[in-house]
Amino acid sequence: MRKIHDIRNQIILVFSNTLKYRGFDVAHPPTFYYSSNDVIQIVHLGFLTRDQARYFNSNTDSFTIYLGLFYIFITSNPPSSLPKEYECQVRGYVNRNFFQKHPMPMKGYSFFHPERWRRDIWWVEKNGSNLDKVIYNANKLLETKAMKWLNKYSDLQTIYNFLQFRNEKSNGPFGFGTKGSPARKNLIEAIEKRLHKPC
Repeated sequence: MRKIHDIRNQIILVFSNTLKYRGFDVAHPPTFYYSSNDVIQIVHLGFLTRDQARYFNSNTDSFTIYLGLFYIFITSNPPSSLPKEYECQVRGYVNRNFFQKHPMPMKGYSFFHPERWRRDIWWVEKNGSNLDKVIYNANKLLETKAMKWLNKYSDLQTIYNFLQFRNEKSNGPFGFGTKGSPARKNLIEAIEKRLHKPC
């Protein structure tokens, strides 16, 4: 049986290798950073806490892939340290694309209960027996879906258009509120200024 920390370290190692190849700073796992002039791209492996693992009848090696975009030019006081994913102005996450049975006992839950069908968590068996399949799928989606998402919304014109006309999506982009919200207005104004657009 593989130990919990061995399993977690193996997951982090695979992600580190993939992201390092793409130019990310991998010195602060399980959070990884890629910086440009305007934006810091963030990938964060969010492992379940003990309380979450207990609630889901899982373990602390099950994880979610969180994504974040921190637009450096928006704040007049840049962070003294690297920003956290939850501090990003635009956020998202990756959904796995293969079926995993939810580890919670679902007897008595509706067939349509959202917990039954959630795909934002990769469930890792306590003994690591499904680890190869989980890592393969998560890493493949990291290389494709996650990188495409980060690069797409790092483009200021693209995120500007989204903020002007689109609603938040459940798996991202989100984090800036509904149309007309102060946070969204402030973000639009800051990007307009950066793009040299008249307000």
